[in-house]
Amino acid sequence: LYRAGTLSDLDPAHLAHLRHRNIVHVFDLRSAREVKRAPYTLPEGMVAHHLPNGGDDDDLSPLALAQSYRVFTQGPAGFCRAYQQILACSGPTLRDFYMHLASPEAATTATLVHCAAGKDRTGVCVAVLLSFLGVADALVAAEYSLT
Repeated sequence: LYRAGTLSDLDPAHLAHLRHRNIVHVFDLRSAREVKRAPYTLPEGMVAHHLPNGGDDDDLSPLALAQSYRVFTQGPAGFCRAYQQILACSGPTLRDFYMHLASPEAATTATLVHCAAGKDRTGVCVAVLLSFLGVADALVAAEYSLT
């Protein structure tokens, strides 16, 4: 399982490198508006899954989150509120993503999940998965802090 920010900045050679890592499924958590603003085309053999985290019209990009939660951006409490909002509206997205990871195909291929920055929506998605799998909180936090 890989997590990333937007793929729209990658050139075809970098996108092909993802395929060489056996990444077959790419889960895009961005809204339709974000996808339209920064599209990309996957190499042959890779499958895109658009799972807008929070609804297809919501803009949960880092900038939009910062603007929405500007009052809370001073310290950890602001991040907690923002991430609670992400979790509150992401049930179907998480379900579909985790069902894929539980599928037989996911056992033999790599999966990449991303949003605009790879930190907020993607970070929460992966952190919940790691916690569910029993990974220690300190390791979940360390993985998240890589972004």
